[in-house]
Amino acid sequence: MDGYKNWINIKSACLGVFNFLYADNNPFISTWLLTHHRGKYRPQYWAIREAHTGEKPKKFLPNISSFETNGGKVGDWVTVNLALEDEALTIDFFYNQRTGSSHRRNQLNKLVHCGNLSNGFKKKLPAEKGAIKIYANVRYRYQNIGVANTSVKVIDENKEDNPTKSPS
Repeated sequence: MDGYKNWINIKSACLGVFNFLYADNNPFISTWLLTHHRGKYRPQYWAIREAHTGEKPKKFLPNISSFETNGGKVGDWVTVNLALEDEALTIDFFYNQRTGSSHRRNQLNKLVHCGNLSNGFKKKLPAEKGAIKIYANVRYRYQNIGVANTSVKVIDENKEDNPTKSPS
């Protein structure tokens, strides 16, 4: 959190800084740049607040220490490795497909998943083809949320233009 505070401190060669996209939104952009996601506070919100007020967050901040998963074929159930520093209330998984219309590219679509932190999670790969971004949303008490992401490749063997499909 000291990085932001040091950045906004007065310096002779700096005219000032501003908070980029201090906002809340539901499309994929909120997982990257915004201080809120789906109405919950992200860690960057608290860092900005602390830098401007000097007050430490009074509420627990989520910390996802690792998030890994594999790709595979459409409909496959794949293992998710997710490690957290504290018990979460709710964990959901979403994906984002970066092809097609801007509306389609901006959507976060919920993934079917099962399991828990103790026994591990599995998620079902969506009916998409190609590279997709997978997001883990970890919600804690006090309206705080942590978001982690990774990319995977989904193979659809039924698509004609699939380069791995054998010719008939």
